[in-house]
Amino acid sequence: MTKVNWQDHFTSAMQEAENLYSKDSTNVSLLMFCLRSKLIPASEYLDWAKENFQIPVLSEKFFQIHKPQAELYKKWQKIHKWTNECMPVAEWDGVLIIACLEIPENYNNANPTTFVLTSHEVLDQTWAVYSKSEKPASAAAGSDFADMTALAATVVAKPGDEENLFGENGELVLKDDSSSEEEGSEEASASSEEGEESSGEKPEGMEASVDEEAAGMPEGLFGDSPAPKIDALSNFTKTEPIALQPMNTEITRELKAEIEDAPAEEAPVAVEMPKKGPRTSVPLMANIGEKTKIDDVSSLDDMEEVDDHEVQFPNKKQISPMASVSAGEFPSVPVKPTMNPANSAAYFLEKMRKQAQDQFDKDVISSFQQMKTFFKKSMLLAIGDKDTLVKPILWDSGFDVKSPSTPEFNLKTPSIFKVVSGTQKPYHGYIVPNDLNESFFESWNHGQIPDHVTIVPLMDGDILIGMIMGFGEKASYNKNVLQFTENVAKGLSTKILKGPTAKVA
Repeated sequence: MTKVNWQDHFTSAMQEAENLYSKDSTNVSLLMFCLRSKLIPASEYLDWAKENFQIPVLSEKFFQIHKPQAELYKKWQKIHKWTNECMPVAEWDGVLIIACLEIPENYNNANPTTFVLTSHEVLDQTWAVYSKSEKPASAAAGSDFADMTALAATVVAKPGDEENLFGENGELVLKDDSSSEEEGSEEASASSEEGEESSGEKPEGMEASVDEEAAGMPEGLFGDSPAPKIDALSNFTKTEPIALQPMNTEITRELKAEIEDAPAEEAPVAVEMPKKGPRTSVPLMANIGEKTKIDDVSSLDDMEEVDDHEVQFPNKKQISPMASVSAGEFPSVPVKPTMNPANSAAYFLEKMRKQAQDQFDKDVISSFQQMKTFFKKSMLLAIGDKDTLVKPILWDSGFDVKSPSTPEFNLKTPSIFKVVSGTQKPYHGYIVPNDLNESFFESWNHGQIPDHVTIVPLMDGDILIGMIMGFGEKASYNKNVLQFTENVAKGLSTKILKGPTAKVA
């Protein structure tokens, strides 16, 4: 995984590229030069790099939602010699996410790290934000020429070139001995004298300048035209779902014991647990989900808007008993009886959602948004009573299914879902074709089996209540992606099981 590899792959462009590169005065690498000059198509390079390095590609949409944070760069600035071709872009549960054009050979930091690919334009724009945060306070103010002169003494750059702040390898180079005190506090001559006396010390006001400039970063950072203002549900670098309090299992266990000890003639509790409650007399419902935009759902008027995201909600008005559903309402896909048992089923997550639907949906949407980091599509599945059934109840806009041919799936039949249900452990890898697996993807992915899926159980203590599932590519098969998804699932479980819904259940 060296630069020779990509040079060998794009041999047709190398002769012209090397000739032009030798005549150019740029300080960037040959790879960045080829991409900027379009000698190598960026999309072709990313496709090759994804297969060669076996790491995922981070889309520009991620950077529009999670804008570059100068604080993140400052935190990890000293662990590696960062450049505009390799830099930290996010942190999740102590794992540093590094965006690059290729994995650096000399990276040897012991911190948990995962590498991702992204376009050279995004890297350039992100690096510009990080570089801007490194400018001393006097440069940010631009109050007078004397301040700019004092700033120039602290930057190793070509004379007279205010924009060239990079060294030979493309990294930002600053002297250790800054020469300015707080902005506007002294005349230019006084600032120079103080700089000589305090050589090697970091000027006061540096931190404030960085924070102020980072906070004032303009909207529409990426692209040639201003982008719409996107308010992310949470700051990616500071959202830590796994840091939330442990899941509340006391209420569940108390209810479980109460149901077991209750005499047969006593009335059932108000809300039945999926695993221990008696079967209800409610007939099996098709409960078909209909694709609906968030803004069009009247019950979510108070929810914060999530740009570019949709979610599927069950259409309560069209629910009808399975016995009365006509064949024309479903795609004509053969379904075995074991895939859709004609029994009553109770779903714990559906009961939880009814108690506080707005907050429940908001938490799930937030989890789907996090899953977009590594997965194309995501869905939430609920477990039926006694662990016999599983069915999707919410899914993101990646799915365009309005009427799935099979709304429920039997957990007694061999499948990827039975593996998760039986072991209460994640499923992380490729799909083994069988009747139920193929039936599921026939209903939900137009018969296309994805290269990779990750399914993580949602637990209430030792009780399985649901699953969160992501559809990904081959590059998603790595330990960091699995750990990332487990953290998302744990955070979602904690949110769902706390508050009024958990008390009712």
